[in-house]
Amino acid sequence: MDSITQNDLEKLSTEELISRMDDILLKSSYERYSYLPKDFPRQEIPLVSQLIKTSRLSILADDVKREIANIAFDYLVQLELNSVGAGIFNIITSIHGHSNQELWLSPLFRLRQGVIYQYIVAFSRVAMEIFMDLLYFVEKGKRLKTRQKLQTFRDWLGDTEHPLHYFAYILLTVYKFDKDLRTDEIHGTPQFPRKLLLLQKPTSEEQNMHYQLFGELINCWRPLIDILNGRKPTYMTISSDKAQEWFKAFISGAKEEIDMQLQDMFSYIDSQKMHRA
Repeated sequence: MDSITQNDLEKLSTEELISRMDDILLKSSYERYSYLPKDFPRQEIPLVSQLIKTSRLSILADDVKREIANIAFDYLVQLELNSVGAGIFNIITSIHGHSNQELWLSPLFRLRQGVIYQYIVAFSRVAMEIFMDLLYFVEKGKRLKTRQKLQTFRDWLGDTEHPLHYFAYILLTVYKFDKDLRTDEIHGTPQFPRKLLLLQKPTSEEQNMHYQLFGELINCWRPLIDILNGRKPTYMTISSDKAQEWFKAFISGAKEEIDMQLQDMFSYIDSQKMHRA
């Protein structure tokens, strides 16, 4: 691929812009996984064109499609950044051996771990911010420009008149993520220095908890494509009993049950805000 100027980028047609976005995402995947055998099973790569070609978006005006494409590309790049960060840490641990007990006693190694930990916490939340914008713009034709962005997004997801209320389950993860991880890191009371003093090997849960929001956001792409093609998803990322209850209600299609489970989910989230896990 060739480099271009900002002026060149702005002159690209919407179709050319989306093609360039897809090419960059595809090349990124190829460069990261080129070492794998050609017959190695690979996951489908999320592309901007997949979204724009859906039955609901393909009929929109060109300028609207261009704006949605820009938001979608921002979102997919943010997911790629998180994936690359996780890959860097896997490389670091692989060099020394995953089972090396002495490794966790090394302050330098723990600092490297801390870099990736804070990176994933912050950048997963950035991805969530863009995801909220993407869903809201698809439905409302504008971005979520408010100081209470998460609350506004939550209120909007409570409206069962639009099909994107399917994604209400992710609120369970993002509120818990904020309470347990993100709030401390962003507001200057990080947990990592205390853990560094202990030099204890973290449990498997502790090693993976900062990846949960990122993992759920990755799994949002396929159902979003289905919904925008007029298909009702019959699957969902289940991370808790509350998410399971929401899934059952959504699948039932009964508006009364869906409304009840939404309110129950929101009440549960509010009750958990006051208690640190």
